[in-house]
Amino acid sequence: MTDSSDITSTSAGSQPAPKRYVTPTEQRDVSRNDFFKMGMLGVASMAGLGELAAAAPAFATAKSAGDLIVCVASEPIGLNQDVDNNSASSAIRDLCVEYLVAPNPANHLPSTAGLLTNWKQVDDLTWHFTARSTKFTNGEIFDARAAAWNLGHAVAAKAGFTGAYIGLIESAHHIGDKTVVVKTSQPVPYLPAILSLVQALPPAYFTKVGGVPFSHAPIGTGPFIFKEWVPGDHILFTGNPHYYGGAPKLNSVKFIFASQDSTRVNLLATGAAHIVNNLVPSDTAPSNAKIKSQISELNIVLEFNMHQPPFDD
Repeated sequence: MTDSSDITSTSAGSQPAPKRYVTPTEQRDVSRNDFFKMGMLGVASMAGLGELAAAAPAFATAKSAGDLIVCVASEPIGLNQDVDNNSASSAIRDLCVEYLVAPNPANHLPSTAGLLTNWKQVDDLTWHFTARSTKFTNGEIFDARAAAWNLGHAVAAKAGFTGAYIGLIESAHHIGDKTVVVKTSQPVPYLPAILSLVQALPPAYFTKVGGVPFSHAPIGTGPFIFKEWVPGDHILFTGNPHYYGGAPKLNSVKFIFASQDSTRVNLLATGAAHIVNNLVPSDTAPSNAKIKSQISELNIVLEFNMHQPPFDD
């Protein structure tokens, strides 16, 4: 499989064209196994982000979904947690870049269905995690070694909102291909939940290109493969036929951008988009659409610093 490490820009004619970030990948057909358990529901959930979203019922009832177009309200800055971790970017990035521990979509608790498939607390400061053996879409191996590297990277970067949590980890190393040993500075009974905030990056590719270039051409282990990003126009993903969770039914997912509510509704009405997000109650959905809503994945936490007055007594 091709090592996807180049980032290119193209131009056409006398007028400069938008930069086009692409990741070359091996061309292959996408099989269409059952996708609805993570497809229509997952993409609608991802596009809605706790707000109203509208979807055309013809797509929702299709046995073979084909190519999906999602219109979102804002274009992300980048698809790398270290660079941009707002909801617009993380929702799109999650199609291809997974977290070390998969969050359960039903209750957001740590799930054993992802890259780390089991864990146990050996003593107050030591945890053992079992790593799945799979591949990133550029052919790099994900195993315990890659998981330990990602924890080391996260601790060193301390980027974004994960920094405060990941700082509790003192070290991470692998034993063979399956076992990751994590040491913490204090007892952390919720360590698996912390690891559900840490993205799984391909070590060789990320080290070669760096954080910002990676954010424009991400590679992961997820159900979709990044194909291209034309800034101001679209971001395109294709199905990953080798995904360990089963190949998606969708051939592709394309994200287009429209900041105006009325524009997104019109795109849905004309069939130019299958799903739109960030609707408000005053928006009138077209007759060919169904309104979907969901519980937000946003957790708002109020924490007290017990080491400073007035809470240190």
